Amino acid sequence: MKIDIVYTWVDGSDPDWRNRKLKRAKEVGNILPDSNFDFRFMDNDELKYSLRSVEKFAPWVNNIFIVTDNQIPGWLDTSHPKINIVDHSEIFSDKKKLPTFSARGIESQIHHIKNLQEHFIYFNDDMFLGNFAHLNIFLQKWITKNFCFGNNTNSK
Repeated sequence: MKIDIVYTWVDGSDPDWRNRKLKRAKEVGNILPDSNFDFRFMDNDELKYSLRSVEKFAPWVNNIFIVTDNQIPGWLDTSHPKINIVDHSEIFSDKKKLPTFSARGIESQIHHIKNLQEHFIYFNDDMFLGNFAHLNIFLQKWITKNFCFGNNTNSK
């Protein structure tokens, strides 16, 4: 069985991204103050260390999809055969919803990723594996209560 990993990632210090976010906030209006703090979007290279943990402790992973808003981490080797950058525009069929800065909105579109396996694991960029993670641990019945393990009915 092939299992993919999907990450969502943002570089909140990117001036272009910050300008898009500010413009969208003004368009939408009525933004909850707690949802717009800069610290929610800070990038401390968590993705780098999470990817390293997957490489070390989950070598069985098929492909890794990094969903982002027209951004690529400067340190990322995009030529790596398992790494795929996916822009929000590739998964949102209704482009009027973009740009979006809602994690829930983005997560609701993950199943539209091209070539995503039927079974996948969703990681936030600050999720790390600390020891070998055998594939079976993600297939146990109790796992759905503890992890977001997707079943992509749009695959193939």
